Amino acid sequence: MMQHNPRPWERANFFQYLLLALMIVVLAFPIFWLVRTALLPAPDLVKLPPVMKFKPSFEALGLVFKADQFMKHLFNSLVVAVSATAIGVTVGFSAAYGFSRFEYPGKAVLSVAILCLYVMPPIAMILPMYVIFQHIGLAGRLGSLILTHSIITVPLSTWMLRGFISRLPIELEEAARIDGCNRVEGIIRVALPLLRPGLVATMVLAFIYSWNDFIYAVILTSGSNTTLPVLIAGYITDKATYWGRIAAAGTLVIAPPFIFGFLVQRHLAEGLSAGAVKS
Repeated sequence: MMQHNPRPWERANFFQYLLLALMIVVLAFPIFWLVRTALLPAPDLVKLPPVMKFKPSFEALGLVFKADQFMKHLFNSLVVAVSATAIGVTVGFSAAYGFSRFEYPGKAVLSVAILCLYVMPPIAMILPMYVIFQHIGLAGRLGSLILTHSIITVPLSTWMLRGFISRLPIELEEAARIDGCNRVEGIIRVALPLLRPGLVATMVLAFIYSWNDFIYAVILTSGSNTTLPVLIAGYITDKATYWGRIAAAGTLVIAPPFIFGFLVQRHLAEGLSAGAVKS
């Protein structure tokens, strides 16, 4: 019987799959450990070496839901993230379309200014934003957090969507105008359907940014208006660190972005990989 010798490309495929498997294990391990800690009985939380065989306990999850008003904070986070994403993508698309389709004085300067606003560290803006919100009566409310997050999601959306719109042939919109559409109708009927992957990718990144924000939320909101990252940080006190509740709340916090990304994964993959191919 003849022995089959693997060809070079077969060996390459094997190592590629092996590397991919190792990457999946490394990336999934923190999530596994988080869920494990959330289900670990309280007496086993600080045992060394770590306990791997145990009967799952839902005590920490119950405490998070009952004692800490998790659903209230979840609602706050959803309101802020969805609102900031909607504002960012809507305004960002308008700005990106203007950058991509029109020429006007000061375009380059304005483009750099928007980029500087996006890369500016949050700590540099938090003090003036807090003073402004104090004067207009929004301090401590969700509205202040939505507006502050929009300052980041608008430049993020602008820069992402600008690339997608620039790669879209303008002849398609011109053909729509020849057929009787005005510019707005051409954008809605022609451009938006073709830009769907880019819009989805932008929405996901903007949502994740707003969902995970802590520094703005902890300073600009208070009381019942705080979001989930602030709730989780409250489990670290001067008396104790409640690891079970931190893990339980963290497990619940990662669920909405994960579900959102899973539902739009096809468009998300197309959108994130579109920039890798030069047309």
